[in-house]
Amino acid sequence: MVFFSSNRAGGKGGFDIYRSEKNPAGNWQAPENLGLANSVFDELYFSYHQPTQTSYFCSNRPNENCQNAPSGCPDLSVFAGNLNGSLLINIRNEMDSAELYGCNIELENTETGTIELTILKSENSSVELPILKGKKYRVIVSRPFFFPVFFSLEPTGFDFAHPIRKTVYLRPMR
Repeated sequence: MVFFSSNRAGGKGGFDIYRSEKNPAGNWQAPENLGLANSVFDELYFSYHQPTQTSYFCSNRPNENCQNAPSGCPDLSVFAGNLNGSLLINIRNEMDSAELYGCNIELENTETGTIELTILKSENSSVELPILKGKKYRVIVSRPFFFPVFFSLEPTGFDFAHPIRKTVYLRPMR
């Protein structure tokens, strides 16, 4: 697996961190935006320390030393943290497998009964949700004129570099 920064189209703005890995045939797969680590500013020089599961990168995003910089701080700061995993949901129409936009997604913590995240009228057919190991979730995907889909999730064996992927097919109401 390789991590790199790029200002390619489709990012959050500035330079974003991407990941790619080789498939079984030895070819590099299409780069994926690291999502939750990125901002509208520049994120550069990513590294990951596996034993502590800590990631490090530099960014010109505002911080305690540079708070009012709408175009980014003049110096780079080092950011460290334990990037949690994510759930990548790809939403499709059950009838023809077409991508579905404008969906509502809820991430419920089933142990507390609280809704941890709500996305209304998604802009894309693929949605990334932050999740934590050891929590139990229920995910609800809905869209007007389609039957909602509910599924449970107990994330284990993943990290930020290997998100959990799920394709959801919504059935139209007739």
